[in-house]
Amino acid sequence: MSENIEWFENQIIWDSLDALVKNCSTDLKNLLDALWEHKNEIDENTQVSLFIGLGGFVKSYSEARNELNEPLQSFAHAVEKVFTHPAYEKMVMKQMTDKIDEKVVQFKEGN
Repeated sequence: MSENIEWFENQIIWDSLDALVKNCSTDLKNLLDALWEHKNEIDENTQVSLFIGLGGFVKSYSEARNELNEPLQSFAHAVEKVFTHPAYEKMVMKQMTDKIDEKVVQFKEGN
């Protein structure tokens, strides 16, 4: 493989992603359906990561590919769907706020 190509030009990536999503979709749905029954036992960040992050990405990517979009466009669509989901945005903002608060406390304590 040429070292001069960008990651998004590497056909192995897209072939592998297509195969992964195709092969995992049913099992992932079964797993997430089973976990959904226990969602009250799972912390919010894990719920968002599993159901919206992983599940949402696979679902959106599959839908985009089924609409005959190219892999790169399908990938971009799926990432955008995950990153713009309100629960995902809320999780990221909370993590950023928590990290900033932690640094402020460390600064005030002189650490």
